[in-house]
Amino acid sequence: MEYVADYLEDANLFLSFNELAAKTFSLDFSAWKNSGCCDGTYIPHSFVHEGRIIANVSVTKTEMMINGKEVKGIQIGTVMTDQSFRGRGLSRKLIESVLDEYSYAELIYLFANNSVLDFYPKFGFVSSDEFIYCNENITSFEILSGKRRLCGGNPEDISLLKDKLSKRNFQSKCFGVKGSVSVPLWHFLNTYTDAFHYISPLDCVAVYSILNDELQLYDIISESPLKAVDLIPYIIESGVKKIIYHFMPDDFDSCAVRGGKFVYDKMFYLGRNIKLPDELKYPAVYTA
Repeated sequence: MEYVADYLEDANLFLSFNELAAKTFSLDFSAWKNSGCCDGTYIPHSFVHEGRIIANVSVTKTEMMINGKEVKGIQIGTVMTDQSFRGRGLSRKLIESVLDEYSYAELIYLFANNSVLDFYPKFGFVSSDEFIYCNENITSFEILSGKRRLCGGNPEDISLLKDKLSKRNFQSKCFGVKGSVSVPLWHFLNTYTDAFHYISPLDCVAVYSILNDELQLYDIISESPLKAVDLIPYIIESGVKKIIYHFMPDDFDSCAVRGGKFVYDKMFYLGRNIKLPDELKYPAVYTA
């Protein structure tokens, strides 16, 4: 068994990594890789046995804004072990290696489902609740034209999104994330495939969908700070009664209020002299 890292340019190892991700999480990284969406901020750390990836812990390097302070973050994700090799402590060894290698990071964090909630506290991680935010006072927004849905099959749209992500500002001063281009591009190609829209009058990208009478706003990718009064008229539709924010809208929308808990994967973190906001929401499109 051999330890390997940062090997996505190795065709055979990437294929094996992708096969394990498909078996474990039904994830497919091939379109993301073949479209040139990997910018080096998403780094797998794995064990190899007879040329095959048998366990993995990936790391994503992020830049974060927490309570007005810029910090270096490391997100852990794609924690997986081949079924034939489980029970041997391989994930534990990889996480220990990652924590040692990236000990310089001011915040190391991850998201875990209910089946592994007892695993990460063994490494010193503590959990944090997340909350959604909403605005039901939307009668003042008119409807404007000027949006275009981006298509993952269009190389020009991928290039446009790469450019906007590389230049983006922190959407929130309370709890914002940027830096990684790889992860939002993966969501563009796999998760929110119809949700990325270019707003030409504002030269920004809004990631959103409309479900029933709710506008679900996942992210705003802009070089310049924007306010709700600027953006919402371009993406709202007739009949929408509520805006749901999947990031912290502190400076963006003064009318947004905290809603209920976000009941999905649990956030765990290790912070070096960092105190997280009490009622945070991690930006949806940066979840690895």
